[in-house]
Amino acid sequence: MHELLRSKSVEMVSEVALFERRVLCRLARINRLYGQAKLIVEGLGGNGEAWRELRQYSVQRDYLMQKISTIKAMDSRDWHGQFSPNCGPLAMWDILAEALEDFIERYE
Repeated sequence: MHELLRSKSVEMVSEVALFERRVLCRLARINRLYGQAKLIVEGLGGNGEAWRELRQYSVQRDYLMQKISTIKAMDSRDWHGQFSPNCGPLAMWDILAEALEDFIERYE
């Protein structure tokens, strides 16, 4: 019985670590894309539309960064069924990254 409990505990810890790694990987991708987009906009000079759009992405990025602490505080049973790669918070990270990629392509 004790071995089963320890095994479940290790399994949950590894799931949490995997989930955190997925989130941090997405954050790194978004930060890289955001930095690239910011350099492009700075090179455009006074393009107000590009700056406004980039600010919207900045707000979204900040929101998702705040979500990291919320996610870390959740019990693994709460997030386990909710956060698959194609739905929930993980999908929000991917959507923002795709929007930044589109932005970069438009203004490059």
